[in-house]
Amino acid sequence: MAGQLHADTGKAGGNSSTVNYEDLGDAKLDVFVEDTLARYHTTGLSIAVVHGDKTWAKGYGYSDISANEKVTPRTLFLAASTTKSFTAALLAHIVESKDPQYSDVHGRPITWQTRVGSLLPNDFVLHDEHTGSRVTVEDALSHRTGLPRHDLAWTAGDSSTRDQIRKLRHLPLHNELRAAFEYTNLPFKAIAHAAAEVAGAGSKPKDLYKKWIFDPLGMRETFFDLEEARQHAVNHCSVGANFSRGYYWAEETQSQFEAPWETLPPRDGSGGIISNVLDYTIWMRHLMSKYIPIRSSKPDKDGEQDENSQPGLGKATVAAMTTPRIVLPSPLLTCHKGVAGYGLGLYVYTYRDNLVWQHNGGISGYMCSMIMLPEKNWAIMTMQNSYSFAEDVVIYKLIDDFLGLQGDARWDMESHVQSLEKDIKAKLRHENIVKRLYPDAPMPADAIPPRLELELHEGVYSHPAYHSFRLYSKPHEDDEPGEGLLYLRPASKAYLDIKFTLRHVSGEWWWAYKQTGPKQWLADTVHKVRFELGINGELKAMWLQAEPAIEDLASFEKIKCD
Repeated sequence: MAGQLHADTGKAGGNSSTVNYEDLGDAKLDVFVEDTLARYHTTGLSIAVVHGDKTWAKGYGYSDISANEKVTPRTLFLAASTTKSFTAALLAHIVESKDPQYSDVHGRPITWQTRVGSLLPNDFVLHDEHTGSRVTVEDALSHRTGLPRHDLAWTAGDSSTRDQIRKLRHLPLHNELRAAFEYTNLPFKAIAHAAAEVAGAGSKPKDLYKKWIFDPLGMRETFFDLEEARQHAVNHCSVGANFSRGYYWAEETQSQFEAPWETLPPRDGSGGIISNVLDYTIWMRHLMSKYIPIRSSKPDKDGEQDENSQPGLGKATVAAMTTPRIVLPSPLLTCHKGVAGYGLGLYVYTYRDNLVWQHNGGISGYMCSMIMLPEKNWAIMTMQNSYSFAEDVVIYKLIDDFLGLQGDARWDMESHVQSLEKDIKAKLRHENIVKRLYPDAPMPADAIPPRLELELHEGVYSHPAYHSFRLYSKPHEDDEPGEGLLYLRPASKAYLDIKFTLRHVSGEWWWAYKQTGPKQWLADTVHKVRFELGINGELKAMWLQAEPAIEDLASFEKIKCD
């Protein structure tokens, strides 16, 4: 059935959408998608497919369970880390423009090799100052700074983007600069912040995304502000627009848990975009339209001049974004043969001998995936409001269908997910956690009890980058009850509903189970913990493995509270 999304004008700044599309579904696909959502406890999913100048789209399931609202192609979702390609484009606008007003603190024009510290001299300082002084824009946009994720630095407290960037000086590196690919969000926050600083005149990143990317490309339902997006959905509900809630599936209660609005992180360059699958077809089609086959020569000067008069990115810039700058230690999936790499805000690899540009993302109960096959001028965008692999199962079915693959040539995502789930759940069993974190730990019967009573561990513990946490000996209503447990939560406003449950191992050594919302094998992690006592037996500090990639524990000083 063919459908068309007509232009409409609402109260929210006259925003409208002019993406024409046909209904994606047929009876068999509808059954497959709906069954997949049910199997993976996924509340809703929106899909858009691009091939040449044609677009197909459809929504499945619910965007808001309590309001009984269904997902449509216009449903807005948090686009999470797919934002990263837009952040690369933000800097590309500055690099491409060659405008003399855009310069570093030394007055030099900005290129991909510009050092981030010369754009944010007082803010971008790493724990190793020498390394930090050498980090370039290219390094920051390709995950090769040597920094691991350090996500607690931005999720565990309510701080501005600038303050988050300034926390980098307190966070250890995990690798040498440019030595390895290591996914991290903080450098992308720094780049978006730097773009605003360079633009001057009180510019904010959200204004630059809109002025330089969203508006020129006609992405009229893409936002960088939560309240603007929510108001747009209200004003355009009569034509299928709505704003999805994020959900977590709670296995213990066999129910969906709705992520509160107040736990959504503020918008930033690592994952701040709010959009729908239709607007993302504009972005994917724009990127693919600039694809230069490897065998082709670069555009001639006349071509570049004509291109520079058009909105959006130039071919040279898209080539820069999609040229691998660092090799991944292993493919994202075993079906990705050959070398996989990361460009500027995009993964680059091959699937069944087809070049792929890709990025996915997930946050606060939202997940999405953007995949382009530029040589085939084909792309798919999915957005869902649950943490699950449902979208991946659907994506690879549609890719394999498009490529005409049969039998063993098709990727069995279902089996991959089942194997992954079995492996991770095994690692999250208590007995296996202790063996992995503390291979030399005594048996529980031989463990040394902690020197202090549980109540004496209570208090606030603070770290200069990871914020402050309050430790409790009694569970909250939504905590796991049990003997001998301690509970750790952010001491003030934080994001993602973070909580740790601590279990004793021996002496002052513990381990912590970290979760956001209900327990989920897909997102939960485990961490080492040690308590430090002073010479008089008082509790001085809590040492927490705040970053799982780093074996060393971070010291959280116990602070005195009135």
